[in-house]
Amino acid sequence: MSARRHPRGRISLSRADRTARLGRLLAALPQPTAGEWWPGLEPWLGEETDEAALHAVGDLGITGPVDLTLRTHGGPNAQPALVVGCDGKNLWITGPGGARLGETILTEPASTLRILTVGEYVEVYADGTFALTTLCYTGSPAPWTAVTDGHTRTIPTRPIRLPDPRRDDASAVWPGPYSG
Repeated sequence: MSARRHPRGRISLSRADRTARLGRLLAALPQPTAGEWWPGLEPWLGEETDEAALHAVGDLGITGPVDLTLRTHGGPNAQPALVVGCDGKNLWITGPGGARLGETILTEPASTLRILTVGEYVEVYADGTFALTTLCYTGSPAPWTAVTDGHTRTIPTRPIRLPDPRRDDASAVWPGPYSG
């Protein structure tokens, strides 16, 4: 773990260390059933919006192949920087230029996806069960846009109110012993 001490006495961790810490912290949280959505996050979710949010949860019903853009890069002619795709049983996440960041094959075709983003961290649940996670440091938050059969629609999200709003890293979702 690489850490630096700030003049105010706080310790700063690298992004990789913060992400590893988040993984350990999330693994330690109580789960109703292994692999299912954790309802303890619900009180931290804001009202549904179509606005861009760096930390958000969104639900998407699936009736056919879909690509859901979560972040973009490139200014006025923005290109997808983070996309979740599903064609039924195949689920994937791509980064800039369509590079595959993660993929899995589901046991059954999914009818809904729930996506969680906290900074660079992304989790995908298929029909309420954890299916895929990855990290992507590229792009800026954008309204979540789904493309199905050539039709585009905006997917509402619920922004996550982080316990410590001064932080924007994935570890900030843990309201633990930070004394700030």
